[in-house]
Amino acid sequence: MDATRYAALFLAEGREQLAECERLLLALEGAGDRAEALAGLFRAMHTLKGMAATLGHGVIAETAHRTEDLLDGLRAGRLAWTPALPELLLRATDALRAGVEAVAEGGEPPLDEALCRALAAVAAAPEPTGTFAVPVLPGAEPVPLHTTFELRAVGARRVEVTVAPEAPLPGARAMLALARLEALGQVLDLAPPAAAFPRDDFGGTFRCRLVSPAGDDEVAEAVRGVGEIARVAVRVAEAEPAAAPERTARVTLRRLDRLMHASGELVVARNRLLAQVAAAPRDPALAAAADRLAALVGAVQDEVLAMRLVPVAEAFAPFPRVVRELGRTLGRPVRLETDDGGIELDRALLDELADPLLHLVRNAVDHGLEAPAERVAAGKPATGTVTLAARRERDTVSLLVRDDGRGIDRDRVRARAVADGLVDAHAPLDDDALLRVLARPGFSTASRVSGVSGRGVGVDVVFTRLRRLGGSVAVASVPGEGTTFTLRVPRTLALVRALLVDVGAERYAVPLAFVEGVARLRDAGARPVLALGALLGTPEAAAPSGAGPAVLLHVGQRRVALAVDRLVGQQEVMLEAFDPPAALPPWFGGVTILAEGAPALVLDAAALAAEVPAWTA
Repeated sequence: MDATRYAALFLAEGREQLAECERLLLALEGAGDRAEALAGLFRAMHTLKGMAATLGHGVIAETAHRTEDLLDGLRAGRLAWTPALPELLLRATDALRAGVEAVAEGGEPPLDEALCRALAAVAAAPEPTGTFAVPVLPGAEPVPLHTTFELRAVGARRVEVTVAPEAPLPGARAMLALARLEALGQVLDLAPPAAAFPRDDFGGTFRCRLVSPAGDDEVAEAVRGVGEIARVAVRVAEAEPAAAPERTARVTLRRLDRLMHASGELVVARNRLLAQVAAAPRDPALAAAADRLAALVGAVQDEVLAMRLVPVAEAFAPFPRVVRELGRTLGRPVRLETDDGGIELDRALLDELADPLLHLVRNAVDHGLEAPAERVAAGKPATGTVTLAARRERDTVSLLVRDDGRGIDRDRVRARAVADGLVDAHAPLDDDALLRVLARPGFSTASRVSGVSGRGVGVDVVFTRLRRLGGSVAVASVPGEGTTFTLRVPRTLALVRALLVDVGAERYAVPLAFVEGVARLRDAGARPVLALGALLGTPEAAAPSGAGPAVLLHVGQRRVALAVDRLVGQQEVMLEAFDPPAALPPWFGGVTILAEGAPALVLDAAALAAEVPAWTA
């Protein structure tokens, strides 16, 4: 079998299993159900071992096998649980991850012999310890693939699994399906044997007997969860085989990017066609065809957007390990709480948010949280808490990074800002002014530079990246209670609905995610007014008047009335990133081509709102 053909699939599956291993290892350090976490960890490690063995990656298979032996001893209660074990198991996970990445790049990792010896030494403890009891869960006892004994009448059934013909790696899929069955109970009379799965002549179908308390539907669903399974048949007496699952396929992000760009161009072409049809003499057949085309383009666009959406939970997944390591480095016990809200975001957007979230989490642990003794003296638990959460707000998503620490020392920030000439000594330093100071490149109040922070690049990176993504940043800090950073972003980077406005002879697009409404300027209420023409220096722009139109922006805590010359209407626009000239003001977030074929600059609502003081309704 040519294993190089399946490097991408192995990389994806390996990353998924190792992420699950890391999550469960961190759970083992908490106060949760240790037995359940150990059972899940064993299954993930067993699956990874099987995949590596199937593809001939001996080093990864050997490391996973040694780790699996140790986990088996823990599951059975034969080995004692000690606080040092998570560190050893995390080291094994790191070694396996490095191996998977090396294989994906066409190499083969060296065997970490010291690690394997350490794993084997712990797993070979001579006497049972009974330190804690592990309940026997379904599949808790490993069963050799060729074990034979008399079947019990209750709970025995025949299982037949067929891998989808188009699956690029049928042997690995079969091994994954087998691991799911082993997790549910005892697998007997496997045909063909597992050793035959990697061979080129493996037909993609295997049969076995399963002894398990699980129901037929549960068995079938467990196998379907592997993906790329064409058929699962579970028979007890005259039971009918289970229905075939929905089939899936793996697609590279590069192809999705190209598809997204093409669908965006379709939307622009659709808008142009509809505008021309509306302006032409009435032709019912042409109008009907245009409407049908518009509906189809909209459906394609929706499907492409849906394919690019991934759970925010994926962006949060690495942070339990990050927070754990930071806490150990700084000598501070820290607990991370996450709440993804079941929200999905564009994959490209989540990739762009990785660095800003990392900077904010590091700052929260290093700057925000007090030392344990200081927290206890203040009446707080010795363990600090950092929270990562996602919230939906109209057409945007907010990501929150919150700590329950000391809060930002405004006096210290002001003193440094005054010394640097950034603020007046008597100017108020509210949350918005505080953010503008913290976001200045190189600004830091840290007295020393550490391996964690102190170089003054954290908030600057966050602020710059969010502006480039068409989002915004807000901060709220209460002395003694903690600090919250809120990142607001659109759900996708490619296509947005925008309000088109005219200022003089120029047309601009304002993303609707930040538009609260439109009104006459005199009806805009008690909110600051920003004249877009004056701000852009457009000589032919009309002077703002009470009867003139205004766009009501709502960005974070700021509500602004943006005075313009004309309101044109709404349109879906495809955002194109661009490198603005050095002299261009910071109020532009991109460029787009309108339905009529003319280019237009996309306004950065967050940058515009930052031109006026905070205004809370």
